[in-house]
Amino acid sequence: AFHKAEEIIEQIEKEKEKELFVEGAPECTRKFLILALSEADFRDFGMEDEERKISSLLSDILQKTKHIDFLNADLDLDARIDYAILLTRQKHYETAEKIFRSLIQQDVDNAGPAFNNFAVELRKNKEYKKAFEIYTELLKYNVPEKDIVIQNMMMAGRKYAQITRAQNKAEKAIEIYEKTIKYAKDAENMEWALCDMALAYLEIQDTEQALMFFNMAIKKNKNLVESEQFKSYKPLHRFTNAR
Repeated sequence: AFHKAEEIIEQIEKEKEKELFVEGAPECTRKFLILALSEADFRDFGMEDEERKISSLLSDILQKTKHIDFLNADLDLDARIDYAILLTRQKHYETAEKIFRSLIQQDVDNAGPAFNNFAVELRKNKEYKKAFEIYTELLKYNVPEKDIVIQNMMMAGRKYAQITRAQNKAEKAIEIYEKTIKYAKDAENMEWALCDMALAYLEIQDTEQALMFFNMAIKKNKNLVESEQFKSYKPLHRFTNAR
């Protein structure tokens, strides 16, 4: 997708019939360029050189398109979503959020593609707190494939809570886990969120609550104690001897 985006730019610049990013440039041209760039995502593949190249290209494109009002409801819907994705990827969160929210104000059915894309990009940028908040807000809408949204919300919530615990804020982390469990109680691998919560309670010396959530995790997965992943939950091993 990165090379595709470069080819589109080179082709248009060679034609020189009309500048790509000035007022009046063909909207369809911008649309396909923005789409190609939104698909060129290397963050999860360890391709650092490619990631730097696409980041540089994105910065250039965003600078050249800043005169375009992507809050304009008359612009192509997909182009507005893809552009907000690019803004989020480049950490222009406030501007991106305005575009995403304008799409929802225009039509509540846009909540799914708008907020889900926003939350995914936030999560990939390790902005777990904001991603968790957006996923939680998204669940208030009637969105398709809600089970996938719930699963992603749980992952963002766990990451957010783990970072909070690492900052020695166990009580705040417990609040995050409580929200996560409330919305994602039936999510896949929920037993590990329950184990995380048990750890947080141990950190504030509340053994009774820790044991309760550990037992809830066991009910979710009877083979939890024998699993490889449970080895990393050493503080909870004390409860296995009492069983």
